[in-house]
Formats: sequence, structure tokens, C-alpha cells
Amino acid sequence: MAYPIREILPDRFYLVTSRCLDCQFLMRPSDQVNYILAEWFVRAAHRHEVEVYAVFCASDHWHAILRCPRGNLDEFVRYFESYAARFLNVHWMRSGTVFPRRYSAEPILDDDALVDKIVYVLTNPAKSHLVETVDDWPGFSSAPEALKNQKRTFRIFHRSRWHKAGCPKDKSRFMEDLSLAIAAPPCWRSLSAKERARRLRELVQAREEEFRKARKAAGIRVLGVRAILAARRTDRPRHINTSPRPLCHASTKALWMEYRDARQRFVYLYRIASQKYRAGERGVEFPEGSFPPWLRKAG
Repeated sequence: MAYPIREILPDRFYLVTSRCLDCQFLMRPSDQVNYILAEWFVRAAHRHEVEVYAVFCASDHWHAILRCPRGNLDEFVRYFESYAARFLNVHWMRSGTVFPRRYSAEPILDDDALVDKIVYVLTNPAKSHLVETVDDWPGFSSAPEALKNQKRTFRIFHRSRWHKAGCPKDKSRFMEDLSLAIAAPPCWRSLSAKERARRLRELVQAREEEFRKARKAAGIRVLGVRAILAARRTDRPRHINTSPRPLCHASTKALWMEYRDARQRFVYLYRIASQKYRAGERGVEFPEGSFPPWLRKAG
């Protein structure tokens, strides 16, 4: 099955998801793994000027809600995953791919859907029956910034600058502290940071209570932090979600249908432009938010 045609618009929010190879626990939380993921996610966000609204890294996949004013979501994900994979391989003493499949990027169309998806990302470990509450998750996520209004910085080592300088023993001038900046949803920007954190905490706790009741009714227990940390990197979840990805996220059916019609028009225009481009017409104009297809060079 072909991948969906990308449409990355600078004023749109996206729920981004990517999985590890065979859903292995290559991002299983530990101090070192958390540092690797945090360092390269934060570096990628700063480098590509991406707005981050939420991020959560499970043992086998990661979610983030992003807006890319420069329309460079592909570059952001490529930078983050390529460097994270390189250092995860060093950590696990393995080689080969870590993120084999193309990430998914589902558009979020309105404020209500945006807040709902932020709650979804933050409560993902409770939804997956890993821990009781968001605060219990031992891995990398934006919960401290979003729910506790904490300001975290991560020590970044600029390795390329250090190598160019001849690898001096004193590395201090090649270190930099970067913060994980979490943007506020547009509908909450008039609120104080404290009020935003309070409202989000109420929504998260309500969602956690729903999961708690569902577990009790089904006789399910959470896995727990000890078992999460004890997992091997070659382990996999017992059940893997294989449901088709949503077309978009919207709070009303009318918005969903409006996007569906616009998407059909976008795909139609893209295919026309692609046919002309593949036929040799290089000046063809593609729809906004898209880019030309890859062409195999004759050789």
C-alpha cells in the first residue's frame, strides 16, 4: 500500500507518531536513554524552529503534537530520529535501523481537538496500562512542563564543534543548556501558565480515572515501573495496535467532512502535477504543503 501524500502546512497542528523496529523496546526508559531522546528532540526542535505542544516517548514508539511554521516537519523528524537512532544503537551495542517506517502526521483541525490530543499524548502511558498516572512514567515526556509548569533544561554537547576544534580535553565551551519549550494551545494563550497547567491537570486526571475504571471492570492491572525498567530491548508489547490511521482529528463531523473534501481536491491536484513532473516538466507548481516526488536517476 502506498504512503499517504504529505501535506504539511505551516499554520496547522499535527499529531506525529513513529514506531521502533518490530515494535521492540529500543526506547525503554533509563537515565541514558531518556537523555538521548531528550537531547536530540530538544536539539531538533530548536534547530528547525518547531513548536512543541506535547511529547511522549514509550518504549517502542513516540508521539508528539507539533506545528512547523517553516513547513519543515520532515526535516525535524529526520534530524531527531537519525541522531537518536545512532546513539541508541551505541547504547544498546547494536547496529541497523531503529525507526524503519515513515512516521504518520495526522492534522488537528480545531482548538477542542488540539486540547483533546494533548491530553491523549500525555496520558498515553495510563491508556496503555503501563502506569496508574502520568507522573509515574519513568521515560521522557513533556508532562513536567505541561502539568507542573516546570522549566527543564538539558545539557547539550556540540560534538561536531568539539571535533573541529581538535577534541580538546576541556569540553565546557562546547556545552549548552537548551530548554524543552512547550507552547500553549491558541485557545489558552490568554491564560497564565499556572492556570493552563491547572486546567490541563484536571483533564488529565479525568482521563486517568476513566482508564482506572476500565481496568477495574476488565480485571486488568498496570504493568508498573519496575517491570517497565526491567524489560529487555528486544521485548515487544503483547498487543500491538494495527488500526488504520485517522484521516484527521476534529471535534465536529462538519469539520471532518470539510477536511475530507479539501483533501480529495489536494490529492487530485497533486497527482496532476506529479504526472507532469515525471514527464519532464520541471516548472510545474505543486499544491501548498507538498513537494515533488522522488525520481529514479537513469544509470
